[in-house]
Amino acid sequence: MATALQKPTTRRSTRQRNADAGTAAANDESDQDVHSTSGQESEIDELIDSDENNSDDEDESFRLDNTPTRQKSSKGRASSFKVPETPMSAEQDLDDTDDIDTLYGQILGSRLPTEKLVEEWIDKYKGPEKMEAVEDLVNLIIRSCGTKEKIDAKAIEDDELIVDALQNLEDKVSANRYTEYPIASKLRKYKSLKADLIDFWQKLIEECQYDIIYDGLLVETLQVWLTTMSSSTFRPFRHTATVIALNVISSLALIAERAVQEKAIANRQLGAERRKNNNNRASERQKMLEDKSKALANKEKRLNGYLKHFIDSIFVHRCRDVEAVIRMECIKHLGDWMEQYTSYFLDNQYLRYLGWLLNDKSTSRFKVRLVEMALHETDQTTRVQAIGLCVLLAESNVIDASDNMNLGSLIFSDQPKIRSSIAPLANMIFENDYLSPVMSEAKSVAATLPPTTTSTGRTRGVAQGREIDSIAIKFKCLVKMLMDYGEATQKVKKPNILMGSSEVESVDNQMELDASNNIAQVDQAPIGPQFENICSHKESRIALAVGSLFKEISTLQEWKAMVDFLLKDYTTSTSDLSNTAEDSLNEYYQLTDEEDQVFIEIAVAVISLFIDQSVQKSKTKKKNTHDEDTKNQISRHIALALPRLISKYAADGKKITHILVLPQLINLSAYTDLRMSKAYEQLLEDTKKMFMRHTTSTVHLNAALVIKRLTSYESMLSVAEPVLIELRDELSLLLHNTFSDKDMQAQMLSEEALATIAITLSRIQQFIKVMDVTEILEDQNSEAVTNLSLILQVLERGKSGNIQESETILSSAAILFQFLAWKCHQVLTDNDIGGSRVDLSRLIVVRDSVIHTLTDLCLSDSALQVQENVRKMSFQLLVDLYWLFSNEQFRHQKSSDDISLMLRCTPNLQKTATEYVDSELNKWEETYAIEAGQDEDDEQDELSDNGRQHESAHVKIQYERLTPVAALAKACMLGIFDVNHAVTIVSRYRNLGIEVDEVIKALVSSVKDGLNIASTSKLPSSILTMYMDSLKESFERHTKLQDAKLDKTLQLARLLAGSIKAADSDPFHKTSPDLLTDDLHIPGITYCTSRASSYSKNGDQDSRAASLKFFKILTTFSSLLTRARDVAKIHRHLDSVLEQYELSPETSDKDWDAYKAYISSIDTVLQKKGLRYDASNKNNMDSAQQPLGSVDQNRANEFERLQPNALDQSEEDDEPLQRGRKNSKKPANDQNTRGTKRKAEIANKQTAKQIRLSDMLEKS
Repeated sequence: MATALQKPTTRRSTRQRNADAGTAAANDESDQDVHSTSGQESEIDELIDSDENNSDDEDESFRLDNTPTRQKSSKGRASSFKVPETPMSAEQDLDDTDDIDTLYGQILGSRLPTEKLVEEWIDKYKGPEKMEAVEDLVNLIIRSCGTKEKIDAKAIEDDELIVDALQNLEDKVSANRYTEYPIASKLRKYKSLKADLIDFWQKLIEECQYDIIYDGLLVETLQVWLTTMSSSTFRPFRHTATVIALNVISSLALIAERAVQEKAIANRQLGAERRKNNNNRASERQKMLEDKSKALANKEKRLNGYLKHFIDSIFVHRCRDVEAVIRMECIKHLGDWMEQYTSYFLDNQYLRYLGWLLNDKSTSRFKVRLVEMALHETDQTTRVQAIGLCVLLAESNVIDASDNMNLGSLIFSDQPKIRSSIAPLANMIFENDYLSPVMSEAKSVAATLPPTTTSTGRTRGVAQGREIDSIAIKFKCLVKMLMDYGEATQKVKKPNILMGSSEVESVDNQMELDASNNIAQVDQAPIGPQFENICSHKESRIALAVGSLFKEISTLQEWKAMVDFLLKDYTTSTSDLSNTAEDSLNEYYQLTDEEDQVFIEIAVAVISLFIDQSVQKSKTKKKNTHDEDTKNQISRHIALALPRLISKYAADGKKITHILVLPQLINLSAYTDLRMSKAYEQLLEDTKKMFMRHTTSTVHLNAALVIKRLTSYESMLSVAEPVLIELRDELSLLLHNTFSDKDMQAQMLSEEALATIAITLSRIQQFIKVMDVTEILEDQNSEAVTNLSLILQVLERGKSGNIQESETILSSAAILFQFLAWKCHQVLTDNDIGGSRVDLSRLIVVRDSVIHTLTDLCLSDSALQVQENVRKMSFQLLVDLYWLFSNEQFRHQKSSDDISLMLRCTPNLQKTATEYVDSELNKWEETYAIEAGQDEDDEQDELSDNGRQHESAHVKIQYERLTPVAALAKACMLGIFDVNHAVTIVSRYRNLGIEVDEVIKALVSSVKDGLNIASTSKLPSSILTMYMDSLKESFERHTKLQDAKLDKTLQLARLLAGSIKAADSDPFHKTSPDLLTDDLHIPGITYCTSRASSYSKNGDQDSRAASLKFFKILTTFSSLLTRARDVAKIHRHLDSVLEQYELSPETSDKDWDAYKAYISSIDTVLQKKGLRYDASNKNNMDSAQQPLGSVDQNRANEFERLQPNALDQSEEDDEPLQRGRKNSKKPANDQNTRGTKRKAEIANKQTAKQIRLSDMLEKS
């Protein structure tokens, strides 16, 4: 940086002298302009002031406004601030809403056309405020980098302070972990900012081309700041400054090209004139042309000097930047310059930069970086491109084997585009590294073996050896590759940018490293087996990988061969050869137990893909006979193979779980087509045995799903019904035998008894999920006790807090909930058919018992000793039950004693539930920061088996923590709880990680739909009150911290404001403007001022200053205001509370900056209507003392009579005002006049309004 500042520093005195010289001349011009307009302004102000002071009816605080007056007053306020002593003492935390009137705010908000904005800046630069204009320009560059700071005048005037000022900015922003900046942001509000910013700079240079760029101040100031910022290690500074500098160069190049062309024309004319004079004395025209030629030559020389300085200090370094986006910007503009200013840039000096991009002596220079980008890049588009490039490099054998393995492991990524892009590489590795070597080796072994002989004595095989089973080898190699990828996935480390690798150093030594880059993140795919949902074959990691490889690897198209391969057994010899010879070849076919399990998953995934493809095609196009035949063919083949598959894998719970997926995929019509009713019945029997024999819940669930599907096929009901009845009887007997010899009231149960109960309840839990078996639970034992009562007793044992009984407690709770859900379904079905199968009195008793027990487990005083997982799940089920019985159709379903089946949650219970969730969130917050730090440390090490177990446990803990939060959010979303209880969740936005944030976003997105319902409802007011309470709680939580920052509260405010805007997108239903004022702005102002007053009286000035920053939060909602009366109401309330709490905003006090920004933002509504607020009006001060409820709703009509012209110019008037003049239209311009009659009507109305105004003035 220091070297970049040496040259500008030597010209510092010249720049300052040029600035001072231009100020005096500009002062005279500005004085004349101000004097010419002051007469008009004074007349208007005098008229309006007399109207407002003398009228007894009008106390509204508005007056006519025009742009010159407003700008003049704003300049006056700005000039009253003191210049700070140090370069950075004037830094202020800014937000987009804080700098509305700055250049950045104008460009971001598109409030003025670019031409108008440039014109205003030039007027300011040519006036007495030249250095202030330059300061605005520099702060535009700083603000465009995304910082929330600004540079003061001292740093602008003294180049020696630039480096320190920028370094301070970098330190502050880097400490906030800042990663995104406007020109690279994908946020909607920044969508057009880059284009608007470029347009501004291009138009600015273009408008300044005749004089300002040669004054020795503007261009040299830009050179100093842009050069310094473009050499920063902080990417936002470097990227933004480079973009601006490149576009400034483009504009200067266009001006220089025009100067060259004009000089060429002048020289031609001068030559012609000299020949015309024939060595006689030069004419006046010749002298004029000579002067013009010299002036243009000097102009060209100065412009070329500017270009050379920008090129040497910025372009030369940035075209080799470590960031591709910056390099791309440089080369793109270089091509533009060659077209724009050919005589200067189409030269070897600049052409060489294009050549340097096309070759490199070190062919592997960027290989390491490309592999890292493919493995760890966070931007998906960039990562996909990097993977595609790595695939091409791998085809040329540039990528190492270890890197190939790491890249291939991306086939298990959780992102579909990543899996698809890496599939070609996986296919290449499969063919070259797995299949070809093994196939060659197997052929060599087979060649040494004699051919096999058939029973007739004939030789089968090749002349010199044995035929090999090539498809079996392919299957084994495919399994081996996926298993290797699974292991490699666990070993991929994050790149260490600071590591001492020579290859990395060779890259970093040749390119500038961005110090702000975060270490790339490992792909967050669910890679461990603990994450697999093996009951859902479509979501397992193997299924996802197969789906991506399906079109790349032809072996995956062999579905029939896969089924046949599963039926084969290579463990025994089938020929007369010795076992040793046979085993030597079988080693290439036979799968290990683990490989066999993986292959079953592959086969199921492939069959699922074939069937899904035929189903999708039949849905999107006309029925395809070929696709239907394929599905029928698959179904018939599997129907024939299923008995043998079940027999082979029946004893292995993990494998049979996947085998039981096959009956859920095939067409059951295959059994009727093949007349296999016996096989159908046998399949049911086998599935029932699997259900009753195995002890794992995954087998129970898949078996239950198969039984449900088989018993639902109408053509086979006669075969299925006896088996289903038999199964229900067995389950009822199983329940009876499980509890017959056990005392559920006992304090302790033996481990054997708990294991038996757990397995039995698991079977019932999985079965009742998919089928209505409530009659089993209603069966009674010999002691006239129902099975339901016994399960309820198991649930009540959860109060003891015995950790060994947790699983049984959770299973019993799930069974009871499913029982009540099926009963509710029966009630609704009875209503449709006009019958009644359900005893409502008994159902209500069971419902109340279950709800009472769940309430005791999660919300009572004794719940503290309940196991955490049991307590959280009990709370979730409690919320689900209240939702279940809140159905309006149950309102008239009553028991014999006139008790309704419909149930509402009491306010006390809602309050207790909210307090419970709040306490859980408080505990989560206490451990969140510690765990985040631990995770950061753990990520630096390779994941071991213990590490993966720890990660799995962490995910489980996170899920359990989120359970009560999601339950409370759901209760508020569904109307089970009052919406005000959502405050405890919403106020923690951005505090507890992305999972909680997603819950909050879903909650806000759901409740926002209640904002624009009928005005008679209290729900919109409740929602807005909840919004404000959440903001208050978030604000207090963050201002109490030692490092108090409002970033998270501001993000919450933007989320809530965005939800209101989304709700108002419906043109027929809008949020009430009165509610926005009364439930958001008014309470927020009261809260802010009362809090500030309290701290001020206690002498705590720091806390007072922090309290006043709440106005920054309110500014976020200013854009929602549309009516002038609402702004007036807010102003009156502000005046009232400021007087009540004895607070006085001071212009020079920075603590009130947020307040001033808020006032400016709400006054924007008035500016759009051509109005402004006058706080000095006495009537205003009197009306401020009135209660808010007594605000005169007819003020708008009086306002119309007093100021007809202003109202006619407004684009959006108040609703009462619109009703008061239904037939009135805006005065038409000359361009859109619709006839003489229309003009006459408008003139008559304007005359009538002026007459009313005159009458009122005479009366006053």
